[in-house]
Amino acid sequence: MLTVPEKYYVYLDQAWPTNLMIVADLDRSFPIDHVAEMWTTFCTHRVLTRMQVSEDLRMIDAGTGAIDYRGCDMDSAHWDAELSRESRTTYGLGHSIRCRYLRSEDEQRSRLVLIGHHAIIDGRIGAAEMQAFVRSLDGQPVPQQTRISRPAAASEQYPWQRDRLAMLSLLQELREEKALLGAPGPREWPAADLPRHPRFQQVVIDRDSSAQIVAAGKAHGTGPLSAMAAAWLVASAGELCGATPTTLQLNTPVDVAARVDDPDQPSAMAVAVISGRYCVEPRSPWELAVEVAAGIRRALDRGEGDLFFHLARIAAIEDLEVGTRTVRNSISQAPPAVSVTNLGVIDPGSDPPWVRWICGYQAPTPNHVAFVSGSGYRGQLVNMVSTDDSRVSPEAAVEIRTGFRDVLTTMTPPSA
Repeated sequence: MLTVPEKYYVYLDQAWPTNLMIVADLDRSFPIDHVAEMWTTFCTHRVLTRMQVSEDLRMIDAGTGAIDYRGCDMDSAHWDAELSRESRTTYGLGHSIRCRYLRSEDEQRSRLVLIGHHAIIDGRIGAAEMQAFVRSLDGQPVPQQTRISRPAAASEQYPWQRDRLAMLSLLQELREEKALLGAPGPREWPAADLPRHPRFQQVVIDRDSSAQIVAAGKAHGTGPLSAMAAAWLVASAGELCGATPTTLQLNTPVDVAARVDDPDQPSAMAVAVISGRYCVEPRSPWELAVEVAAGIRRALDRGEGDLFFHLARIAAIEDLEVGTRTVRNSISQAPPAVSVTNLGVIDPGSDPPWVRWICGYQAPTPNHVAFVSGSGYRGQLVNMVSTDDSRVSPEAAVEIRTGFRDVLTTMTPPSA
């Protein structure tokens, strides 16, 4: 069966297609048919690429008969729009990972994309799977992986899991924290049933500026994730909320899975979402970053991600329709939020030199004001920004992206 987080994300993908993507930009242009052959070969060696979620909520190996590949020629200026279309395509159950190859022969550039359910991509398939594939295009051998992981047994590790009074105390504490900061902006937010039109943009920070941001973060006792989150909160508040002081809700997906040392068996997915409200303005970005870092640590220490799944009773839901309805209702009633996720620093290892960067994409759910996914690759901080044209105008989306970059640069003192 699926882990509790996997079940939640299956229900989420049925309610609102929010297909996850792992993306690699390449300074090479391969023949489309050659990449197709290499993907087929790759899938014969890697169970992750063949996994599907079944109607009865199991993870299964569908075999190589379900390989899904498409390649096309197009100018790089159109790649993000193509990914936007893919992101809102209903995935459905009974589908393995989709591989898309976009190439621009004139520019000698291309983009590889692995697309799939949260339940398969998030936590199980990450940058390492993309790295293994691009290395195979370089002639490197493909590591064997033949076994689907089994979810680890649930463990009670937080006081609220063992003591009802402790749970009530934590819930009261969370209510008081929210009440203190008030309802998050933007105050006017469209209904969840409004059609979505995702928009993707890139913010790639050069190596020198990235190194300064990381160094400045260490000096403040934080890391790139909290710096990104602070810059994201400030840019979003300034463009969408206007008045000060402004409270925004920040959602942060966190991987709480137990690692599996066996390279032939992927770990089970356990990605939870923790939420916190922050008074954004007037604040110094670094003061906000320190508060975000402390808030994430506090939420993890008291098990807020597990608490969310417990209160939603996801573990007990075995019916796909009921689970989908539960998650749809949950997100429909959720306040607007900005979201930040981080793939961490990706070790290039034996990646060929023509890999420009690797990062993740995700279309926002209806309660997302804006979503940014970041990674560190070869010294660059690579950020993929996604908004929804039905909720954030294209002009505002550009301003948020520009503001995000501007705030990050102001967080980089010359002495850092």
